[in-house]
Amino acid sequence: VWSSNYSDFFKILITQDGGGKPLEEKTTNQSSIVIEGLFPGTKYCFEIFPQGPNGTEGDPHTVCSTTDPSAVFNISVVNVTTTEMKLQWQSTDIASEYIYLVDIVSKHSSKQMNSSVNEITLRDLTPGTLYNITIIPEVNNITGNSSTTTQYTQPQTHPTPVSYTHL
Repeated sequence: VWSSNYSDFFKILITQDGGGKPLEEKTTNQSSIVIEGLFPGTKYCFEIFPQGPNGTEGDPHTVCSTTDPSAVFNISVVNVTTTEMKLQWQSTDIASEYIYLVDIVSKHSSKQMNSSVNEITLRDLTPGTLYNITIIPEVNNITGNSSTTTQYTQPQTHPTPVSYTHL
Protein backbone atom coordinates (compact mmCIF):
# COMPACT_ATOMS: atom_id res chain seq x y z
CA VAL A 1 0.00 0.00 0.00
CA TRP A 2 1.33 3.44 -0.91
CA SER A 3 0.07 6.99 -1.42
CA SER A 4 0.75 10.07 -3.51
CA ASN A 5 -1.27 13.29 -3.60
CA TYR A 6 -0.52 14.26 -7.21
CA SER A 7 -0.58 10.96 -9.12
CA ASP A 8 -3.15 9.79 -11.64
CA PHE A 9 -1.83 6.22 -11.55
CA PHE A 10 1.23 4.16 -10.66
CA LYS A 11 3.61 2.11 -12.78
CA ILE A 12 5.14 -0.91 -11.02
CA LEU A 13 8.23 -2.75 -12.28
CA ILE A 14 8.73 -6.25 -10.86
CA THR A 15 12.18 -7.84 -10.69
CA GLN A 16 13.19 -11.20 -9.24
CA ASP A 17 15.96 -11.21 -6.62
CA GLY A 18 16.17 -7.43 -6.84
CA GLY A 19 18.09 -7.15 -10.09
CA GLY A 20 18.18 -7.52 -13.80
CA LYS A 21 15.58 -6.71 -16.40
CA PRO A 22 12.04 -6.31 -15.03
CA LEU A 23 9.96 -9.48 -15.32
CA GLU A 24 6.71 -7.60 -15.60
CA GLU A 25 5.21 -4.12 -15.62
CA LYS A 26 1.84 -3.35 -14.04
CA THR A 27 -0.18 -0.18 -13.74
CA THR A 28 -2.94 0.77 -11.35
CA ASN A 29 -4.89 3.85 -10.36
CA GLN A 30 -5.31 2.46 -6.83
CA SER A 31 -2.92 2.71 -3.88
CA SER A 32 -2.52 -1.08 -3.73
CA ILE A 33 -2.32 -4.01 -6.11
CA VAL A 34 -2.31 -7.83 -5.96
CA ILE A 35 0.52 -9.38 -7.98
CA GLU A 36 -0.15 -13.02 -8.92
CA GLY A 37 1.93 -15.71 -10.59
CA LEU A 38 5.01 -15.31 -8.40
CA PHE A 39 7.19 -18.25 -7.38
CA PRO A 40 7.14 -19.30 -3.71
CA GLY A 41 10.18 -18.71 -1.53
CA THR A 42 11.56 -16.13 -3.96
CA LYS A 43 12.71 -12.55 -3.38
CA TYR A 44 11.01 -9.92 -5.55
CA CYS A 45 11.48 -6.16 -5.72
CA PHE A 46 8.66 -3.81 -6.73
CA GLU A 47 9.68 -0.38 -8.04
CA ILE A 48 6.68 1.97 -7.83
CA PHE A 49 6.66 5.08 -10.03
CA PRO A 50 3.96 7.76 -9.49
CA GLN A 51 2.55 8.88 -12.86
CA GLY A 52 1.20 12.40 -13.22
CA PRO A 53 -0.63 14.29 -15.95
CA ASN A 54 0.91 14.63 -19.43
CA GLY A 55 3.28 11.67 -18.93
CA THR A 56 5.19 13.10 -15.99
CA GLU A 57 6.82 10.57 -13.70
CA GLY A 58 7.85 11.01 -10.09
CA ASP A 59 10.72 9.46 -8.18
CA PRO A 60 10.28 5.72 -7.62
CA HIS A 61 10.00 3.91 -4.32
CA THR A 62 11.29 0.32 -4.11
CA VAL A 63 9.91 -2.41 -1.84
CA CYS A 64 11.51 -5.87 -1.67
CA SER A 65 9.97 -8.95 -0.11
CA THR A 66 10.22 -12.72 -0.26
CA THR A 67 7.14 -14.81 -1.03
CA ASP A 68 6.23 -17.54 1.45
CA PRO A 69 7.65 -20.98 0.68
CA SER A 70 5.25 -23.63 -0.53
CA ALA A 71 4.21 -26.32 1.94
CA VAL A 72 2.70 -29.79 2.00
CA PHE A 73 0.16 -30.67 4.71
CA ASN A 74 -2.67 -33.10 5.55
CA ILE A 75 -1.03 -36.23 4.17
CA SER A 76 -3.61 -39.00 4.28
CA VAL A 77 -3.33 -42.70 3.56
CA VAL A 78 -6.27 -43.45 1.26
CA ASN A 79 -5.64 -47.18 0.89
CA VAL A 80 -3.07 -49.64 2.22
CA THR A 81 -2.49 -53.31 1.41
CA THR A 82 0.38 -55.70 2.10
CA THR A 83 2.49 -54.28 -0.75
CA GLU A 84 0.88 -50.96 -1.79
CA MET A 85 -0.03 -47.66 -0.23
CA LYS A 86 -1.95 -44.78 -1.82
CA LEU A 87 -1.32 -41.31 -0.38
CA GLN A 88 -2.96 -37.93 -0.97
CA TRP A 89 -1.98 -34.51 0.41
CA GLN A 90 -2.72 -30.82 0.21
CA SER A 91 -0.40 -28.00 -0.76
CA THR A 92 -0.46 -24.26 -0.12
CA ASP A 93 0.02 -23.69 -3.86
CA ILE A 94 -1.52 -25.46 -6.83
CA ALA A 95 0.75 -24.38 -9.68
CA SER A 96 1.04 -26.99 -12.41
CA GLU A 97 4.85 -26.64 -12.36
CA TYR A 98 5.13 -28.38 -8.99
CA ILE A 99 7.01 -31.61 -8.54
CA TYR A 100 6.52 -33.41 -5.25
CA LEU A 101 9.57 -35.37 -4.13
CA VAL A 102 8.50 -38.41 -2.12
CA ASP A 103 11.08 -40.07 0.19
CA ILE A 104 10.09 -43.57 1.35
CA VAL A 105 12.17 -45.06 4.16
CA SER A 106 11.81 -48.35 6.07
CA LYS A 107 14.21 -50.53 8.05
CA HIS A 108 14.66 -52.59 4.87
CA SER A 109 15.16 -49.91 2.22
CA SER A 110 14.81 -46.34 1.07
CA LYS A 111 13.86 -44.85 -2.28
CA GLN A 112 12.65 -41.64 -3.86
CA MET A 113 9.79 -41.04 -6.26
CA ASN A 114 8.25 -37.95 -7.89
CA SER A 115 4.67 -36.93 -8.48
CA SER A 116 3.30 -33.99 -10.44
CA VAL A 117 -0.09 -34.24 -8.70
CA ASN A 118 -1.15 -34.34 -5.03
CA GLU A 119 -1.26 -38.13 -4.81
CA ILE A 120 0.91 -41.17 -5.35
CA THR A 121 0.65 -44.95 -5.10
CA LEU A 122 3.69 -46.67 -3.59
CA ARG A 123 4.17 -50.21 -4.87
CA ASP A 124 6.42 -53.21 -4.17
CA LEU A 125 6.42 -52.56 -0.42
CA THR A 126 7.24 -55.16 2.22
CA PRO A 127 4.25 -56.57 4.15
CA GLY A 128 3.94 -55.61 7.83
CA THR A 129 6.61 -52.90 7.59
CA LEU A 130 6.60 -49.37 9.01
CA TYR A 131 7.29 -46.73 6.36
CA ASN A 132 8.35 -43.15 7.01
CA ILE A 133 7.17 -41.02 4.06
CA THR A 134 8.26 -37.41 3.52
CA ILE A 135 6.74 -35.27 0.77
CA ILE A 136 8.65 -32.17 -0.37
CA PRO A 137 7.18 -29.59 -2.79
CA GLU A 138 9.54 -28.14 -5.40
CA VAL A 139 9.03 -25.54 -8.13
CA ASN A 140 11.62 -23.68 -10.18
CA ASN A 141 14.36 -25.55 -8.23
CA ILE A 142 13.08 -24.01 -4.98
CA THR A 143 12.24 -26.51 -2.24
CA GLY A 144 9.30 -25.77 0.05
CA ASN A 145 8.30 -27.01 3.49
CA SER A 146 7.89 -30.77 3.70
CA SER A 147 5.50 -32.94 5.66
CA THR A 148 5.98 -36.48 6.97
CA THR A 149 3.72 -39.39 7.84
CA THR A 150 4.31 -42.94 9.00
CA GLN A 151 2.25 -45.97 8.03
CA TYR A 152 2.51 -49.74 8.31
CA THR A 153 1.68 -51.96 5.38
CA GLN A 154 -0.73 -54.76 6.24
CA PRO A 155 0.95 -57.93 7.46
CA GLN A 156 1.18 -60.96 5.21
CA THR A 157 -1.55 -63.40 6.13
CA HIS A 158 -0.83 -67.09 5.91
CA PRO A 159 -3.57 -69.55 5.13
CA THR A 160 -4.81 -71.53 8.07
CA PRO A 161 -3.63 -75.13 7.86
CA VAL A 162 -6.37 -77.59 7.07
CA SER A 163 -6.68 -80.65 9.26
CA TYR A 164 -8.16 -83.83 7.91
CA THR A 165 -10.11 -86.23 9.99
CA HIS A 166 -10.14 -89.83 8.85
CA LEU A 167 -13.33 -91.65 9.50
